[in-house]
Amino acid sequence: LTQFRAFVILIDPGIGGNGIVATTQTDTEGFYIFDNVPPAVNPTGYTVTACVVIDNNPFFGLRTPVNPPGLQFQEALPFFPQTLLTSL
Repeated sequence: LTQFRAFVILIDPGIGGNGIVATTQTDTEGFYIFDNVPPAVNPTGYTVTACVVIDNNPFFGLRTPVNPPGLQFQEALPFFPQTLLTSL
């Protein structure tokens, strides 16, 4: 199952500060896209995190390493299983 309206963050751990490169939300089909993604400074690539609240329960997901082809990154955000539930 995919999740719509999840908050998705693209992070480059190789840059200073919090490493956030871009943020977006998933669409009604659970897809998100980051356009014009520069090459990652971190040698292993980007980290993508996402969170969504369903029935007052926060769900969090993490995907790493991510190396987008070209300058665009797009995929469907899956429903996160209870094992990835964290307190936000």
